[in-house]
Amino acid sequence: MLGQSLGSGVGVHVAAERPASALVLVSAYDSVLAVARRVYFFLPVAPLIRDTFRSDLRIARATQPKLFVHGRRDVVIALSHGEALFAAAPEPKRMLVLDGAGHNDIWSNDLVAEIAGFVGGGKAP
Repeated sequence: MLGQSLGSGVGVHVAAERPASALVLVSAYDSVLAVARRVYFFLPVAPLIRDTFRSDLRIARATQPKLFVHGRRDVVIALSHGEALFAAAPEPKRMLVLDGAGHNDIWSNDLVAEIAGFVGGGKAP
């Protein structure tokens, strides 16, 4: 299963509820509320968000091998959100931080090969 950006919350939710051989999260967040509070620090965002997509609370139930991928230069979902979700996740897990990548330029042939190897092996490389 693969979830990217906003889809990472859906990926965590499904992985926590259904069996999967592996979970790959690209540019993941701990919660939509946490991201909104960082981006819109000048607004009271909590009352405006109906579903906070608390991946940080659901990730503990995702027991399959997990690969977290995040760009160090991501300005949409800061690396700190991916790191927080990674810290909350149970083993087995691996974090891959791409120094030269942001949010929308993270994909490369090397990343696709890395993910294919991870999913094919069902374990953290």
